[in-house]
Amino acid sequence: MSGNSALPPVPGVTPQSQPVHTDADFDHPESPFALVVNVPLIDMDITNGSTEVWLGTHTITSLAAQEGKQGDRASGRIAKHLLEQRRQMRAPCQPLVKKGSIVIRDLRLWHAGKPNSSNDVRVMLAMIHFAPWYR
Repeated sequence: MSGNSALPPVPGVTPQSQPVHTDADFDHPESPFALVVNVPLIDMDITNGSTEVWLGTHTITSLAAQEGKQGDRASGRIAKHLLEQRRQMRAPCQPLVKKGSIVIRDLRLWHAGKPNSSNDVRVMLAMIHFAPWYR
């Protein structure tokens, strides 16, 4: 188990988004093999940095879709031309999620941490569960 947080803005510093990426930054099966379970500890919305998700992208996350290859691992960052192509088909969204809810996503799904412009720390538990057959 780990945690993800988005801190409130620092005066004089422009908040930044994470690059759109997949957490499957390694050679992986084309079928589902791992799920990420997130539990927000406060309500999440656009203001406090709800994670941006690109629905349906779990099927297009091969290493070829990623930038910055280094050896057998890529960066996980999705190539810019693929982002633009996908944006034309279906724009990303930032879901509104109530405190204590459960968000389940495929490890391969494109997503990005977004800036927190509120005064509250946005905290979310994160657990990754792998299929027993995956090694």
